[in-house]
Amino acid sequence: DADFTIAPGRLDARLATPAERRVTLGARIAFISHPVTDPKRGPALSAADAELYTRAGEGMIRLRQRVLALADRLAGGERDPWRAVRAFWNFLIDERRVGILHYDLLDPEWPTDWIVDDGDYDCHLGATALVGLCRAKQIPARVMSGYLPYPTAPAEHYWAEIWLDGAWRPFDTLVSDLSLQGRDPAWHDL
Repeated sequence: DADFTIAPGRLDARLATPAERRVTLGARIAFISHPVTDPKRGPALSAADAELYTRAGEGMIRLRQRVLALADRLAGGERDPWRAVRAFWNFLIDERRVGILHYDLLDPEWPTDWIVDDGDYDCHLGATALVGLCRAKQIPARVMSGYLPYPTAPAEHYWAEIWLDGAWRPFDTLVSDLSLQGRDPAWHDL
């Protein structure tokens, strides 16, 4: 007895609260985000999407000279996007730490600067930093979010997606925790 509404990027289910106050919902969802037409190189990103995903300001992504300089220092004149992304990845995993982050310490105008100075990050700031570094080098990237469905500790979670070789590639900076802060190469390497 639920009313379902489907809209781009959204599925809503509205129903009356049952007496037992417990509801179980399930869905089967299938989609193709970007069909690959060339097996060696996927489709091109549209000009509008390229502009959107290389913006210097969006949400917590706020790029100014400090982050641009860090991206230049890490990737230099690297023209291969994969190599630039690897340099950013190695910096975050090897030189910064996953931990609890108190957001009141961030400058609300320039939150991305935190990764330049301090180094601690949670999944949200880690994804934001990786996306910011990519955008500083004009590599299309976006922050994604979802939920960790662990019964004992459900939580919101964030990761980065980077447009490489014609497809959105996921990068989760919390791998630093799984890689013993970068010391386990099986978890560290892309």
